[in-house]
Order: sequence, then C-alpha cells, then structure tokens
Amino acid sequence: MAGAETARCTLVVPTYNAASFIAETVRRLAEFVAEHPRWLVLFVCDGCSDDTVAKLSAELAPLSSALTVHSYEQNRGKGHALRRALGLVRTPFVV
Repeated sequence: MAGAETARCTLVVPTYNAASFIAETVRRLAEFVAEHPRWLVLFVCDGCSDDTVAKLSAELAPLSSALTVHSYEQNRGKGHALRRALGLVRTPFVV
C-alpha cells in the first residue's frame, strides 16, 4: 500500500455492491485522510457484481494514494474481506 512507511493506521472498508453510495463515502474519507496524514484507507470489494470497483477506481484516481482499492471476483463475505485486508496492510494498526 502506498504511503505505508509513514502511516500508522489503516482503515479497512469492506464493500459489496456499494456503487449507489460509494462516492459520498470516498469524499468523506478523502477529507479525513487530508486532515490525518498518518492514516490510510483500504476499500476491499468482496466479489462486487455491480460497478463498485469501477466507481471506486474512478473516484480514487485523482485523490491521494492514501486511499486504495483491492478487489476479487467471488463474494466470500465480510470476514474473508477483512482477513484478506490484514494480509495487505503494512501499518502497525488496523481499524
């Protein structure tokens, strides 16, 4: 994850078919990381079958590298999404 060497905490946001409301979530979290530069945000798309991944990618492209997205094909549940995130996070703390 980008910026992990100076960041202290990663906020994991598991998502599933969130295309209809994800833009507002991204906006709010972008404001948060702008004010708290030692935080990262990782969206984990748990087999989304709508266009959540495309919308997230488009929303995150012009923003700080502190917000990233990880996705995989098959929906496996929130627990799997969180375990997957734990394997990706490089900060000392995860929320």
